[in-house]
Amino acid sequence: MLYGEDLGETSSFHVTISATAKYFKNGPRNERSHMRIVLDIVGEPLSKFTSTKQLIRAIRDAIIGHLLAYLSSVLHRDVSFGNVMLVRKGAVEFCGFIDDLDYGSPVDSSKFRWKGIKGTPFQGKSLQGTLLSAGKQKRFRELENKLKERTGTVEFMAMELMNADPKQDVSHQVHHDLESFFWLLVWFVLHHTNHDHKEGKGTFAKVFGANVPEDARERKENMLLRKFFTIKGNTPLSYLLQRLQSMVSDAYILNVPKFGNVTQTLVPLTYDAMLEAFDEALGMKGWPEDDAAIPFK
Repeated sequence: MLYGEDLGETSSFHVTISATAKYFKNGPRNERSHMRIVLDIVGEPLSKFTSTKQLIRAIRDAIIGHLLAYLSSVLHRDVSFGNVMLVRKGAVEFCGFIDDLDYGSPVDSSKFRWKGIKGTPFQGKSLQGTLLSAGKQKRFRELENKLKERTGTVEFMAMELMNADPKQDVSHQVHHDLESFFWLLVWFVLHHTNHDHKEGKGTFAKVFGANVPEDARERKENMLLRKFFTIKGNTPLSYLLQRLQSMVSDAYILNVPKFGNVTQTLVPLTYDAMLEAFDEALGMKGWPEDDAAIPFK
């Protein structure tokens, strides 16, 4: 038997009903399909990062993996701490990857174009989404309602999806997953680094301790409206956090004072903007070499 999600549909079966035939000669001949699954460990939890630079590289690589899945017409929809992992040292050139497509949904990415930016394996290459037949385009349009179902882990879910009115036309899109990568980074930084937030270790519970989406959104908004914390002795990571905070804030109309007739222009997150921010930070000097993950107590 040949079987596997990455190999396409099952190509052959071996069906066994010998036990039934032996003991119940006139019994029913129900089919039993014997499938074998081979499992192996291919990564390590992101919480085992040996340096914050490795952490940032891993999340950046996971964003690229998310992009490649989207180019293949799959939207992940559940970016969370267990679905982004570190590559085992020396296994491959990249540092991290995204897995677990249980909540993934098919999307029509045929009109999406991406030119590989500097620092990626696709530098200078022009990539485009999967071209779909008329039949598949129709099927994908039928599946769009599924994207309006709220999915994801509440700690990392994009704010727009948390308390969206079911009657509103809000579907899960790429920019929502990109925002989840930001909250994923904040989650690990508060958990495992030497930050200077005035709440200390209590910051984590203050930001991510909500049990309901509405409360979780309010806590995230409060964090975005305040001056962001920094990481002691780590200028590049502090810079990246503040830049991403600004980018996420620009995607929303937050409860900030309005002056005159000034209107806020929303700027949704994009792959290019996110990868550019990560790459700029990774190219900066001043990354510590011995700042492995601090156990959270």
